[in-house]
Amino acid sequence: MSSGEYQLLIDINGCQYQSEILNYDVNVIDNLNGLQISISPNPASEYIVVKKHSNVGLSLSIYDIHGRATHVLNHPLTEIDSKFDISNLSRGMYEVILESDIGPLSSQRFIKE
Repeated sequence: MSSGEYQLLIDINGCQYQSEILNYDVNVIDNLNGLQISISPNPASEYIVVKKHSNVGLSLSIYDIHGRATHVLNHPLTEIDSKFDISNLSRGMYEVILESDIGPLSSQRFIKE
């Protein structure tokens, strides 16, 4: 999959759901007030790696396209590279939200194959 704009269409027994148009970047790196965060691989099938280029503690949550939490880490990410098993997730688009003690800092999407 290459960078660009995509829209998710789900059809279950004739009931259709169409997502908003999403801008997808294969090399997403957020800059959080000087902090760089990246998530790879994207798309992913077994795991994602959250790489932060600083030793700041962050918490992580993963949400499906309907806003339901699938993973919530209550303890801070202290490692520079943190690997998360996503093999049990269904195919689709997910959002990773990274937070500090002052609130949400970053929101990035990834695709589960």
